[in-house]
Amino acid sequence: VEWVFQAGKTREDAPGAAFLTAQLMKGGTESHTAQVIAEKLASYGASLVVAPHLDYTSFTLTTLTKFAEELIPWVTSLFWGATFPEEEVERQRAKKEQAIRIDLEKTSYLATVELRKAVFGAKHMYGQPLDLEGVQALTRNDVKHHHEHYHRNGLQVFISGRVSPSHLKALEAALMSGPEGVVKEVAELLPPTAGAKLNFPKEGVQSTLRIGQQVLPKGHPDFHQFRIAVELLGGYFGARLMQNLREDKGLTYGIYSQIMPLAQGNYLSIGADVKKADVDLALAEVEKEVRLLGTERVSEEELGRVKTQLAGKLLGQMNSPFAHAEVFKGLYYWDLPMSRFRDFFTAIEATTPEVIQKMATTYLKWEDLHAVVVG
Repeated sequence: VEWVFQAGKTREDAPGAAFLTAQLMKGGTESHTAQVIAEKLASYGASLVVAPHLDYTSFTLTTLTKFAEELIPWVTSLFWGATFPEEEVERQRAKKEQAIRIDLEKTSYLATVELRKAVFGAKHMYGQPLDLEGVQALTRNDVKHHHEHYHRNGLQVFISGRVSPSHLKALEAALMSGPEGVVKEVAELLPPTAGAKLNFPKEGVQSTLRIGQQVLPKGHPDFHQFRIAVELLGGYFGARLMQNLREDKGLTYGIYSQIMPLAQGNYLSIGADVKKADVDLALAEVEKEVRLLGTERVSEEELGRVKTQLAGKLLGQMNSPFAHAEVFKGLYYWDLPMSRFRDFFTAIEATTPEVIQKMATTYLKWEDLHAVVVG
């Protein structure tokens, strides 16, 4: 069972409040301490995974079917009745501070932060990382204030497995016992800015590259075929970036290109770790491959491999009840039609070398890409 609350970073008033509030949902209620909650989950062999996100916060309960009818309302009551004991707030805040200190030593983390800042702007929530100052300034009142976003309006619940009417009845009753509220509007994205090359020096022998830009939303008519172009560029082991920078030149252990989905707008991310001495060469080779997509016709053989790769990925997403739930959750969350997968296979079949060229020249121009180097 997964509960998805409209309570992510984009709706917080105090930096870090969304993350800390989510972590504290298992921190205690009027009748249960954090230890009691942990022990009860363990006694049933169940798990409750917390996943704070930029756009939302989700909680996933995994349990045996025979315990679901009892655990579903109990877990739901944790969301409504969290009390945020001061000692738990302090413990989780200290834990997050330590995690941030570790992250700040990683070039990969810093590069991802700076890429999102470049792509979305420092004024938008997507471009504002959670830093030490923000965490240290958080108070219990900030957490309690953010908890006001935990209500049944806008709440999405997904349940999969051997589901019975009694499970649904228990879930409905638990949800209706919760408070009502208003789903806070989030700031719209600013228009994309011109691509820029940004360098952030850091001691060490390794540098991280992150290259990207805002790209098409999932509902755009060209999204499927643009995704195929991105896959061809760096979406699998045999993709062009991997063949060039890893196999041919040995510049990196791995490089990828992928579309990162967000509620307000998707972005493209190309990433790799390289030696400092190889940064300029690596950037030049990425630029070359991006430009080649738009200037040279891809062969039918290479395009066929990419189509097979993507079709296999799609089928792999449907191999279990939990995988089915993830797929349908995505359709619901992104407001996409049930014909989505049929449409994707249709787009795969209809994609020609000329289409790939058009996608590259229209939506993937080197001059529009932000290139971030940390290290």
